[in-house]
Amino acid sequence: MGTSLQTLSSFVPASIEAAQAALAKMEADIDAEQTYAAIRHIERAAEAIGVLYAEVEEVRRQAERTIVLAKRRCGEELAKAPKAKGGQPYQQRSTSAPKAEVAPTLKEQVGSPRRGANLKALAIIPKAEMLAMVDAIQAQGKEATASGVLKHITREKARKDRKISRAATPIPDGLDFRCGDCRTELADVLDDSAAAIITDPPWSRQAEPLYVWLAEFAGHKLIPGGSMFVFCGKGWLNSVHTIFSAHLISRWECEMRLNPSRHYPAVNVQNCSTVVLWYSKGPLRPGLTLVDDLPSHARFKE
Repeated sequence: MGTSLQTLSSFVPASIEAAQAALAKMEADIDAEQTYAAIRHIERAAEAIGVLYAEVEEVRRQAERTIVLAKRRCGEELAKAPKAKGGQPYQQRSTSAPKAEVAPTLKEQVGSPRRGANLKALAIIPKAEMLAMVDAIQAQGKEATASGVLKHITREKARKDRKISRAATPIPDGLDFRCGDCRTELADVLDDSAAAIITDPPWSRQAEPLYVWLAEFAGHKLIPGGSMFVFCGKGWLNSVHTIFSAHLISRWECEMRLNPSRHYPAVNVQNCSTVVLWYSKGPLRPGLTLVDDLPSHARFKE
């Protein structure tokens, strides 16, 4: 199979004619390929084109035909080694095309709704811009997959947001807006002067030195009875509690729903909420009550 199907640009044909030409080449490649992995690659590429051009009937039907042919060839290859995939012969699975009156779901087409949404998001990017991103990723020695390009887009957006943030004008009404490393930017905060600290430090274990600094900082800077609220990942809560409890009193674990949720395949978890830890410096001030179900109506920090 040609190398054109090994990069992301092959998943985003620039026109209907290009999509039809790509599918025609895939059908020819199906007969030429001899490995299961190569045929599966063709199948996934046809699935992606079928999603991107789902509203164009001739392209969608051509993609469905290509997928059926690829599945059939996959079955033939696996029949030679029935234990190659989970110990189950592939030919036991149905390879018939979906009925015309029942439209295939997004998950059936590309494996997951998230992957389908990602491909649709990439499809609206101009071809020249897409190729430039692919070149930039490959120049770093990385593979230009769909997830790789999406991460590249996310990193570039974050970089631009940081640049805009650091050039922001001071907040009116006497509020003090600072950008930089909190360990240096907040060095002039007086002891026993902060009524509350609300913070969202990095969630990874590599940030442990920052958590140690934060615990000591809160212990010195909060007023007696002052509170600290910390957004925190769930992967190492025991260690976080140990760090903060050396300087503060643990009050409660609040929950904030994530919108949208996030999948962590490494631990087999679909994470639907985040923890907000509540600590205080000594006994709480009288009359302070908190509802522990915190609302969130948008993603990121809005």
